[in-house]
Amino acid sequence: RVGDKERMVCMVQFFTPFGQYLRSLKVPGSSLNGLSWENGGLRVALAVDSFIYFANVRPDYKWGMFGNTLVYAYSRPERTESGVVFFNTETGERFSKYVKGLSSICAAGEYCVLCARVESANDSQTQYILILCNAIGSPVDSKYISVEPKFCSMTSTHVVVANDRAVFCWQYRSRASKLTLVDDTATGFAEDREVLWHIDSLPTGGASTLRPSQETGDTIAAIAANSNTLLISRNSGIVMRYALPHLSLECKYNLRSKAQKLSINCDGTKFSIIDVSSVLTLFDCEARPAGAPSSDIAPGEQLSFERKDCWDVLWSSDQPDLFASMEKAKMYVFRGTSPEEPVVSSGYLCRFGDLEITSVLLDEVFMMPDSPSSEVVVSFETKALRDTKELLANSVGMEDVYKFIGANSHPRLWRTLAEHCMNKVDIGTAERALVKCQDYSGLQFIKRLRQLPDKSLQLAEVAVHQKKFIEAEKLYLQMGRPDLAVELRASLGDWIRVVEYAKGGNASDDAMRTAQENIG
Repeated sequence: RVGDKERMVCMVQFFTPFGQYLRSLKVPGSSLNGLSWENGGLRVALAVDSFIYFANVRPDYKWGMFGNTLVYAYSRPERTESGVVFFNTETGERFSKYVKGLSSICAAGEYCVLCARVESANDSQTQYILILCNAIGSPVDSKYISVEPKFCSMTSTHVVVANDRAVFCWQYRSRASKLTLVDDTATGFAEDREVLWHIDSLPTGGASTLRPSQETGDTIAAIAANSNTLLISRNSGIVMRYALPHLSLECKYNLRSKAQKLSINCDGTKFSIIDVSSVLTLFDCEARPAGAPSSDIAPGEQLSFERKDCWDVLWSSDQPDLFASMEKAKMYVFRGTSPEEPVVSSGYLCRFGDLEITSVLLDEVFMMPDSPSSEVVVSFETKALRDTKELLANSVGMEDVYKFIGANSHPRLWRTLAEHCMNKVDIGTAERALVKCQDYSGLQFIKRLRQLPDKSLQLAEVAVHQKKFIEAEKLYLQMGRPDLAVELRASLGDWIRVVEYAKGGNASDDAMRTAQENIG
C-alpha cells in the first residue's frame, strides 16, 4: 500500500525439485502472463503487463573457500556420486574425489567439512557423516551423526549442523583444539567435544540422545557461528544466541520476519539477516532501551536499515562495522550503514579482511568444473584503501595523507603509508605509521635502517624487507657491493646464483664451497 492507494505486485515463488520453498520474487505489475528459463538456468524472463523483466538467479552452490583452496561439488550425468574438486588458486593444482550422498560443504580456517548421507540397509535409522578434509582433499577426521545436515556453519574450531529440530556441535581436532580437548579413554568420548540437543531444550554436554518422536512447533530456519558465538534462527523470528565453546544460552532476540540467511560480525556485536524476500536488515546485539541498567543483558534491536534484492553478505574479519553485500549484479561495501560506491560484480563473497574483499565467479567455475582457472578469484579494495593509494601516487603532502589515514584508521592503511615512506627513505613518517599499526618487527627494521650511512644501501635493505629481491640485488651491484648480493642469494637458498657469482670472481672460495655442498 502506498499512501491511500494499493500498488499491484506480482509474486513469483521458487521451489526445489522436492517441493521445498526457497525464495519469493516481487515484480511490479497487475498481471504476470508468462515465464521462461534461460538454457543455463541462471536467468528468468517474466512477461508482466506490457513489459518483459529479466531476473538473475543465484544458485545455492555447494562450495567453500579456506586459505588458497577453493572446494566445490558438481554432478555428472553418468555418475550417482558428487564430484568434489579441491583447487589451489595460487598454484593451479587440482585434486578430485567422489562422495556419495553429498548434501553440503562448509569451510573455515585450515579445513573444510563435507556433509553426506550414509547408505545403510536399515532405512529406519538414517545416518550422516561429517568428513573433515585438508587442502588436498585428504580426510583428517570424521564423525557419524543422526542429524540431517540441512543447515551447516563452520569456524576454525567447531562444526555446527542442524535439521528442523535438533542441533549438533562438534569441536574437531584442529591445531588449536588439540591443546584444550581431554580424552576419556574409559568411555571413548572426548569431553566437551560433541554436543547434540533439541532446539526446545538446553545443551547438556556429553553424548546425549534424541528421541525420533521429539518434534517442535517452531523449526530451525538458519544458523551462523563465529569463534565465540552461535546464532540459531527459528521460523517464528526468534534468534537464540549461544556462547562457544561452552554452548550456554545467553539470550534470545526477536526479528520482524523469518530469516533465510544469517551472518555474524567478527566480535558478535551485530549480525545481518536476509529474509525470504531478499531484504537485508541488521541487528544490533548491544542496543538497550534508554534508562536500562548496564548490568542487564542488552535485549538488542533490529535496525531500520534495509537493502532490497540482496543475495549475499560477508562481514569483515577485523572491523566489526564493515561488511560487503551483493545486490543484483553489484557489490556494496558498508561502513556502519553508509555505503561506498558500488562495484559491478556477480561473484560469491568468500573473504573480507585487511580492507580487501575476495569473491569467486562460481557461475564460470561450474560451466567447466573439470578445468577451473585462477582468474575466477577476484579481489576488490575498499574505498579507503583505494583513496590512500591514490593520494600517495599523486604526491600529496605526507601530513595530509597522515591526517586522512587518521580519520579512516586501519592497520592496512598505516602499513601502506609506511611502505611508501620507506621507498622514499622518509624514515620519520614510516616510524610514526608503524607505531600506529603496532608493527614491532617493522620498528626494529627502522632502527637498523637508521644506522646505515648510505641512502642507496637503505633503499636496498628496504627492497629486501619488502621481498623485492631482484630489485635489491640490482641496487647492491650498482653500489659495487656484489658481496651483499651473494649474501642475499645465499640467505634465499639460491645456490645456483651464488656459484655464478663465484665463477665471475665476485664470491669467496668459502661461499663457492658452501654453494656446491648445498647443490650436491
